[in-house]
Amino acid sequence: MYAHASHPPRSRIAVDALAARPVATGKSHAPVGAAGCETLAWCTPARCIDSAPTLPCACCRAAAAGISALFIAGGIHREDVVLQGGPEGGNAAAAWDTDALAELCSRHGVHPAAAMAFMQW
Repeated sequence: MYAHASHPPRSRIAVDALAARPVATGKSHAPVGAAGCETLAWCTPARCIDSAPTLPCACCRAAAAGISALFIAGGIHREDVVLQGGPEGGNAAAAWDTDALAELCSRHGVHPAAAMAFMQW
């Protein structure tokens, strides 16, 4: 439930180009990606990647939208992949158990294109 029913969070809004009405959706919503690719001539789903902090949800949505997923190991699956290091040390100082990551992906039936420990700017 949104804090105010007529104003869902911006990250959950997509605009239906035909009806020009807001619709609640998650990331990697195929129509949103398609609209972005139509706007940017150089953009194709094959040239896009989506950050995916959860398995299987985010990776499955990315696959359904025809784009690759970048798994962020420092999210809710941190313990599942035995992540070592914290965001203060950055990605270069972080490591995870590759066998644990492979097992986690196999269990959920998803295979992200790449993985990194944290999203940092």
